Amino acid sequence: MSCTTKDGRIGTFKFTNMSLESGIPVDHGSPRSPSSASCIPNNTRTLTSADSPGPTGPTYEEVMEEIRHAAESLEPGKPTLHQSYNNPAGTGRAEGDPNVYKGDQINFYVDDGGPYRLEADMLAGHVEIELMPSSYVIEYGNGDTDTNYTAGKPVTTYPRERPRQTDTSYAYKRSGNFHAYATVHYTARFRVDGGPWQMMEVTPQATSDPLLVRVWWVDVGRVGGTCDEDDTRWGCKNDPTMGKKDNPNPRLRKADIRTGQRWHLNDNGDGDTEYSLHRDWPDM
Repeated sequence: MSCTTKDGRIGTFKFTNMSLESGIPVDHGSPRSPSSASCIPNNTRTLTSADSPGPTGPTYEEVMEEIRHAAESLEPGKPTLHQSYNNPAGTGRAEGDPNVYKGDQINFYVDDGGPYRLEADMLAGHVEIELMPSSYVIEYGNGDTDTNYTAGKPVTTYPRERPRQTDTSYAYKRSGNFHAYATVHYTARFRVDGGPWQMMEVTPQATSDPLLVRVWWVDVGRVGGTCDEDDTRWGCKNDPTMGKKDNPNPRLRKADIRTGQRWHLNDNGDGDTEYSLHRDWPDM
């Protein structure tokens, strides 16, 4: 039954020891437990103790832990290190050919295989995570290292043109065969529901397979006759004192900086056609 309180608010009767029978209140009270009726306002609010638990839900720490865990599960693929010294035909050799000359600028560049992204609905909402390359560390295999902040790109060298210096080029000062590596360092970032990007303290990295670089020197000498007459003469194709540019498994001047391997393909020299020339290698 509706009622009106003394201050004019609409409410509902609350009966004590009384009941409604056919809409008529019936008294069931007694001297010890008298009956009563009171008007309770409909807009009455229930007060709760300050110690009572509030609404349950994920904490900020739980939300960020889920995002961080997802970012750590996003693993970058293995990058690929290239050099464009013989690109495309300025040297007369095939693109990617490992043979270069001492003192020339060798343009290196890295393909990181990205982008690396993840999207998922999480506690925070719709979350996007990306791995952003932050630096590229090139190990040239001879003990020298450079840190670049660009991946670099292929550079074309035209006939009779000297290789140009670039932001990612390097000149070997000593001849020999070397294994070069690239390590890409990443920084993770995320955003929620298309909002602003936020950086994270998640910094994965990935390292390439070795890139063989064969550094040659130029020597000048007098010869008698031509290589057509005898291809074993000094400087000719089959000169036993000369290296072989098509050697499938050359010995490394400095052992592989990561594996300790002494030849390009293995550690026992199978297929090396220049072994007699480099018996003392590795010597760096």
